[in-house]
Amino acid sequence: MTTTRPAVHRTIMAVDVEGYGDLRRTNPHKGAVREGMYRALWAAFAASGVPWVDDDCKDTGDGVFILASPEIPKATFVESIPADVAAVLRAHNAAHPVEERIRLRMALHAGEVVYDDFTPGT
Repeated sequence: MTTTRPAVHRTIMAVDVEGYGDLRRTNPHKGAVREGMYRALWAAFAASGVPWVDDDCKDTGDGVFILASPEIPKATFVESIPADVAAVLRAHNAAHPVEERIRLRMALHAGEVVYDDFTPGT
């Protein structure tokens, strides 16, 4: 295996909808949940000045895995984004039935990411 680039420090963010597979949720409910999740993330990124780059975001069905650009300070992901996501989700939940309400789990990490021959896009 050859490494095509040196390791890069990245902020890693993962979000996941709690109870996404609840049997009370129909496919239309799940669609509304996914839309609400993405709207909350897009709004939070925009409010904090972090560009949303589709190539850095991987949809997981009930969540999103994000590798932020090395130029973006990781403090932004701690200080701004969670509160902005929560504000949008509060508004979403107030306007939707229980099956379309969202509890979002969020994990943040920062560390070295090594790109090799098996990394897509390298």
